[in-house]
Amino acid sequence: MTTSGLLLEAKSVPRAGHHLLRDLLQAHFGRRMSHCERYLEPGCCRSLPCKLAPIYVAPPNNGIRLTKSHDLELTDPVSAPRPGLITVIQYRHPLWALISNYLLWLSSQVSIRLGIPPEKLNYLHEPALSHHLLGALADQNDLFDEAQWGQLMEEWVGHQQAFYRKWGCGKDFSHIEWDAQKRLLYLPYEVLTSQEGAHCLLTFLRTELGQEPPETMDYPWIRPTGAVLGNRPPWLAEHLRHLLPRFVKAGNRVIQLGLPYPCVPENLTTAALEAHLSDWASQAAQAAGHGTLTTVDAPVVVPTRFEEETLVSLRAAIAQREREIGELRRARDQLAQEAQHLAQAAEISREVVEQLKTRAQTLEETLSWRLTRPLRAVLGVLQRLRS
Repeated sequence: MTTSGLLLEAKSVPRAGHHLLRDLLQAHFGRRMSHCERYLEPGCCRSLPCKLAPIYVAPPNNGIRLTKSHDLELTDPVSAPRPGLITVIQYRHPLWALISNYLLWLSSQVSIRLGIPPEKLNYLHEPALSHHLLGALADQNDLFDEAQWGQLMEEWVGHQQAFYRKWGCGKDFSHIEWDAQKRLLYLPYEVLTSQEGAHCLLTFLRTELGQEPPETMDYPWIRPTGAVLGNRPPWLAEHLRHLLPRFVKAGNRVIQLGLPYPCVPENLTTAALEAHLSDWASQAAQAAGHGTLTTVDAPVVVPTRFEEETLVSLRAAIAQREREIGELRRARDQLAQEAQHLAQAAEISREVVEQLKTRAQTLEETLSWRLTRPLRAVLGVLQRLRS
């Protein structure tokens, strides 16, 4: 628990829900929450941890500061654990992340053809522009290039593999995992896009801030996303089905590093694969909730039970934090006592010094009188003889 605000230093695989996290925190904390995009942020300090964070999180603001990094070059330092700083590791089932990344790349190619800077889409992820470009894909069915697709896939898979080797991952895609010692919060996309997952995250953050849990668990902007291959232009849906076996194989290469996600069978037909993925998505929805952030009211997928294991983990983390705070307070009190003893010793030392000064002055006067007495006697004799 902290008496000021929180700096959330997010490290995320691309398409793992960072902007979803940003929107959730903004909706809940309002003006107390600030966000640094870093890649295109005007005046960004380019430092890790953020040098400007104290302005936002220290009293009297006591806010939430969220920073973003995909750690694309794998050069981000691992911040030393300290109160007020949480490193958030965001990840997602590699298959969904790869498909979503590919759709974003296709949309960015359309934006270039339409004269729209791709950075507008790739960094800001504005819903209106994203929907417009996805709709425009229906007229842009000549974007696919086999060689380029293979190169992109190798880059994306390579980065995900290196990212997970560096930052690790959670033990379960349907739970939030909190490493209190390292102050690492593992946040799967499948949890973030659920009613109970969002509530669990906000409860944890409010506890860190020393606040009461949210009174409600109703987040109306969470809604189901539907099938990952659905709601696409017909040619694009067919295109994705054609690439699906290769997406599966690429995703499994990442999962085999030890991620908590199940590998997808690679020996099925495309139709069977799609059915398998739909079943998996349905199971994930039941385990952790499955939705996306939107301002439109829509039906909500609500899990059948609250994530009790997550609550137990968070309660244990809170208890551990309280024990650490108790130890720090005891250490503070001990230091205060030692400081008081030193002050008393210093006061005694000052008194001794004054006594020594007085004795030295008395001794000096005594010596002076004893040394000058014979001289004064001789001087008196000489004066009498002269007279």
